[in-house]
Amino acid sequence: MDIISASGIIIRSIYEFNEPKEDVMEERDIRLVSEACKQHMERARPFEDYEAFAERGLSIMERLNNVGIQRPTQIVILGSLGE
Repeated sequence: MDIISASGIIIRSIYEFNEPKEDVMEERDIRLVSEACKQHMERARPFEDYEAFAERGLSIMERLNNVGIQRPTQIVILGSLGE
């Protein structure tokens, strides 16, 4: 929101929307996100703080397997360039 405000846009309203998902344990979705985590962990291997990054990735994958995955929250910001 700071980026939007800094660009000169006046924020008028902010709406948050979350559409519930029927099956939070859907195998395909969990597999896709887990694979994405693994790919990012591999890309981060040369980084100095790789161990902490990898630990966070493993934690996310563990949570996915334990509690599933929900659809992301969507934010809609309405604004204007002037009064």
